[in-house]
Amino acid sequence: MNGHELTSVPRADLSPADEEYLNSKEAVELSSRLDARQTWTMRDGTKVVSKIVDFIRKDVTVPRRLGKIYVNDRLFDNLPEVYQRIFPKVVEEFEKMARLTN
Repeated sequence: MNGHELTSVPRADLSPADEEYLNSKEAVELSSRLDARQTWTMRDGTKVVSKIVDFIRKDVTVPRRLGKIYVNDRLFDNLPEVYQRIFPKVVEEFEKMARLTN
C-alpha cells in the first residue's frame, strides 16, 4: 500500500496502543463528527449527501516539467479521473480569489 489507499483492518489485529487510542475520548469524538452526513449544494443546484471521512490541509505545488503537469510530484495524467476533473476547477477558484485580494 502506498499511503494513498483506504483499507480496513480487523480490530483484533490492532496493537494494544492502537486499541487504546480507539477507545480514547479524542477518537470517539472524532468518529462521531465524521459519521455525521452533510449536504452540499453544487453551483448547478445538484445536492450531494455524504460524510467526510478524512481531510488534511497542506500546500499544493503544480510544477511543469518537460511539458508535463504535476500535482505534488504526481503526474497529472496519473491522478484518478475525478481529481483530473476537479483540480482545474479548484485552481481556477483560487486564482480568482488571489486576483481579488492582490
